[in-house]
Amino acid sequence: RSSRYNSRGVASPGTPLPSSYRNKALLIVAATALYTAFLYHSGGAGQFLGGTVMPDPALASAASAGLKKMAASHRKLQVSTWNVAAINNNPFEYWITFDENPSYDEIMTSIEQFLEDPGDRDVPVSAVFTDA
Repeated sequence: RSSRYNSRGVASPGTPLPSSYRNKALLIVAATALYTAFLYHSGGAGQFLGGTVMPDPALASAASAGLKKMAASHRKLQVSTWNVAAINNNPFEYWITFDENPSYDEIMTSIEQFLEDPGDRDVPVSAVFTDA
């Protein structure tokens, strides 16, 4: 066994991947790119909506006017999302590393700690979503 691997067969840092892993990774990337191109050229999810789906003209006009007004004022569009459809009930499953802003890691860690152990701040779902 090469000295690049420890007794459990784990590669030491900086050890290049064997060519078989690189080839598999390249194959997966190529297949994903081809599949994405196929979906793009075949209409993607739009094909399930039919070919006659058109946006509401008033809504499209209002959105366009709003974007033009925002661009004229030199403002930037900022968007935030929340993964409320997480199958495993974990909206933080896509936690990212954001080194430029340490407070992001701090708030995400605090939220995780609260979710794991809410203590006396725990509220039953039935108290939030009532039949009323």
